[in-house]
Amino acid sequence: MALAYTVRNQLLERWLHTVQNYNKPGVRIVSYLSAEFLLGPHLENNLINLGIYDEARDALKDLGLDLRKMIDQRKSRGWETEAWQTGGLLLDSLATLEIPAVGYGIRYEFGIFDQEIRNVGRWK
Repeated sequence: MALAYTVRNQLLERWLHTVQNYNKPGVRIVSYLSAEFLLGPHLENNLINLGIYDEARDALKDLGLDLRKMIDQRKSRGWETEAWQTGGLLLDSLATLEIPAVGYGIRYEFGIFDQEIRNVGRWK
């Protein structure tokens, strides 16, 4: 958690700058809606993009922790299929190309397999 919070705090300033650019006149934003998608290996990507991968690896090693093992844990989940990662790969590509984009998805309460729409006739 400490590593995740450290990375998040370093990304916050960049995120705020991005949001300010979205609000400028004439900026067009790609909006991507997907029922379910995975955003990929954020921890590793963010450490590399912030230029602190080696520093984080060494700090964790001093604590007796292995950064590679932490990163590889997410790869062991059987439900991460290529089809579900497509949306995440698209958003990652748009970010790499510096194309303003926002990804929207369904927020599941318990897992990614159960969804239900009720009382459709009552919507106004």
